[in-house]
Amino acid sequence: MKVKSILNVYWVQIPEEISLSDWIDDFDLLDKEERTIYERYRVDYKKIEFYTGRLLLKKLLGQRLEIQPEKVAFEKNPFGKLYLHPKHVKERGIDPLFFNLSHSKRMVTCVISSIDEAGIDVEGITQNPLDVMKVVFVPRERMLIEGEISHAKKVEAFYRVWTRKEAVMKAVGKGFSLSPLSFAVPVHGERVMDEHYHYYTFQPIHGEIISIAVRREDEVEIEFECNEVAFSCLYASG
Repeated sequence: MKVKSILNVYWVQIPEEISLSDWIDDFDLLDKEERTIYERYRVDYKKIEFYTGRLLLKKLLGQRLEIQPEKVAFEKNPFGKLYLHPKHVKERGIDPLFFNLSHSKRMVTCVISSIDEAGIDVEGITQNPLDVMKVVFVPRERMLIEGEISHAKKVEAFYRVWTRKEAVMKAVGKGFSLSPLSFAVPVHGERVMDEHYHYYTFQPIHGEIISIAVRREDEVEIEFECNEVAFSCLYASG
């Protein structure tokens, strides 16, 4: 009998018109390295994306660890993928907990999992992305996308494939160090699987698409639970 594993997916929609000073006034949430990254961004919306991502992760993980969000600490692998700091597992005696984060200009999203190889990607949909297919998609992927009956369907298929590829690259923990031309993903379907991964793709709001990829394990049945977190509630104190 298979063991059920639930992947929790969360997303936050960033308001279209937002002032940095209206929301971000407490930097205790960020450690020294994170503050340096935050300050490195030159435009406000990138600072808001970064801070919102850290706030979302630390509040969600803090709840699970039963600690304050600002006490949640991360470490990175050589390619920059974030992991929960090992001290949390040792201190709390909990089972391993993994996560992955992604953001677009309008949305921040994350997945929390008991399986290490879980990745997530969100992209804002534009109308003319197809010219880049030759440098990021394998021939079969391109053929299936070009076979769609309309330009809108081709764009939809493009983003389904692209977000799945990025989710796999992030699940492996190598990012763009793993070439998107070195592997293929399913082109069609909302929830599908191939030899190596489960995939789930959906559009939480118009113009934004999210894909999750999680490594298949023979004795594990995967379920996805998706939840929206209100931006105003995320930034509320407490």
